[in-house]
Amino acid sequence: MEGSGGLVSPVGPACAPLASVPAPSRGGKIRPLGYKALIERGFPAPRCPPVPPLRTATLSSGLSVVLLEDPDTSFVRGSLLSPRGDLSDAVPGTGAVLAGALRQGGSRLLPGTQLDEALERSACYVEVGTGPESTSVEWGGLVGQQDFAFDAFRSLLLEPAYGREAVGEVLDAVAQSLAHRNDSPGGVAGREASRLAWGTGSPLAAVPDARVLASTLKSGEVLGLEHKLRLARPQGAVLGLSGPGCASDAALARLESSLSSSPAYSGQVEKIDASTLADGASRGTVGKTLGEGVAYVVDFPGATTAHVALAARHGCQLGDAPDCYALDTVNAVLNGFGGRLFDQVRSRAGLAYSVSGGWALPLGRPGLFRAGGQTAAPSVGKFVAEVNRVLYEAGQEAPSEVELEAAKDAALESFVFNFSTPRQQLQRAVSYAALGLPPDYLFTYRDALARVTADECLQATRRHLSVNGLVLVVSGDAKTLVPALERDLGVSCVAWEPA
Repeated sequence: MEGSGGLVSPVGPACAPLASVPAPSRGGKIRPLGYKALIERGFPAPRCPPVPPLRTATLSSGLSVVLLEDPDTSFVRGSLLSPRGDLSDAVPGTGAVLAGALRQGGSRLLPGTQLDEALERSACYVEVGTGPESTSVEWGGLVGQQDFAFDAFRSLLLEPAYGREAVGEVLDAVAQSLAHRNDSPGGVAGREASRLAWGTGSPLAAVPDARVLASTLKSGEVLGLEHKLRLARPQGAVLGLSGPGCASDAALARLESSLSSSPAYSGQVEKIDASTLADGASRGTVGKTLGEGVAYVVDFPGATTAHVALAARHGCQLGDAPDCYALDTVNAVLNGFGGRLFDQVRSRAGLAYSVSGGWALPLGRPGLFRAGGQTAAPSVGKFVAEVNRVLYEAGQEAPSEVELEAAKDAALESFVFNFSTPRQQLQRAVSYAALGLPPDYLFTYRDALARVTADECLQATRRHLSVNGLVLVVSGDAKTLVPALERDLGVSCVAWEPA
């Protein structure tokens, strides 16, 4: 399934919270003062740190390097980002097993628990992560221990163990997790709505099978090959280093001598493009929409609440100007304690315990529009109808001046938090380099948000949202849900078994 990890959003956490930042009510309620109003009252404006100076280089192996000098810390951090992730898995779930087995199995130099014990004694860390489009290895340690942390990373990268015991333990843990993936009604509704929107044959809708994973990966040989494909190819990968002295000639020479002579697996990395993902939606089952009069019901006998998930392939990808900036702004208008959904569906109609909706703006591929929430089971039809009404009006009525200002204030007020930690800055610098984005892209994004107009929000919403094109999945007690949905929405209910 589509998840997170690896490549981070170019806007970092600054714009992600737009979907949950309180936006103003349209009912004349008192609105908290934004930062502009506070400045007018004599408070100092928030200071935005400049983009930290970066040094970039390319090792003789082809590995790109980003060096960030940070003299104010006593910690050195490193990160390797490879542009191959879970969407390339021939067997869904391979990436999760690889990340766990690589870290748990250690290297030939420090196998298994020896790596954990050595890192603990040195107050260092090495972690492996995987996401849809990328795989990452991060390491770090105090000044004086950074050489050990780097050596542990290097041995894990170039001489992984992938021992049978470690692989078996990770496979067992993954199997346990998969066995409980349908325990949460809310998680099931959201996952299955996304799968039906993409089409169950899409790589973005893939759900791992524990038995297939065990039979394929238990020997460790497949993981070793996948390790070469993901982490031992320098082409397209980016390595970042931050801390005192990390941008020096000596640091660069150390990287060159340590990594350029390694027996890296040669060849280009295959990248997944948006057209491949779109084609995947034609395989398997593609969900019927509300416009076709269908709702999918996942039965949880005895549940007193209903978890609702709506999804559609009406997405946009980050960098699709001007729509991505406008949709990010509309996300703020719809959500939060004063947003349209919360204000009208929960506060006024009293139909929701929780409610939200908005567009995902991933990197390099279109995302989904998703909405939903939790309500009392007998009210599920009225809840969906009210959410759909608010979403429909978003495509008919531009945000008010007050709503637009509040959405922009939210982005600008949170902007400084993009620079709160060196790790944050390093991750962003490495992601930008991997994506070919300029180092100041965050500022470009902020400035583009500030220029968004109400009409651009309206037009972007019309282009990227059709209420009739939404797939609806509801989880709860089917004996209560089906009559309510048929009565209040006039849809035909299809019993759906989650993957």
